[in-house]
Amino acid sequence: MSEPAPRIARVGLSGLLVSFADRLSDPANRAALALGAAVEAEVWPGVVETAPSLASLFVRVDPEVTDSAEIADRLRPQATARDRAAA
Repeated sequence: MSEPAPRIARVGLSGLLVSFADRLSDPANRAALALGAAVEAEVWPGVVETAPSLASLFVRVDPEVTDSAEIADRLRPQATARDRAAA
């Protein structure tokens, strides 16, 4: 059974939540961890914090540096490209 496509939602004024599943699964957890590690490794301007959870990744953005929509646009292809089984 395959996981649904990741969803990206705004959280408050400066946050984004990338959800890989509605509940814990090994592939969703691996994808959240892998995406968080990738964003941290690339040091995206304006990204202040990443916090993976069981099946999602929270990304806090500094609105004085960049727009959250711009970060969402960068997250989308990376989130869908995560090989969840190999992460």
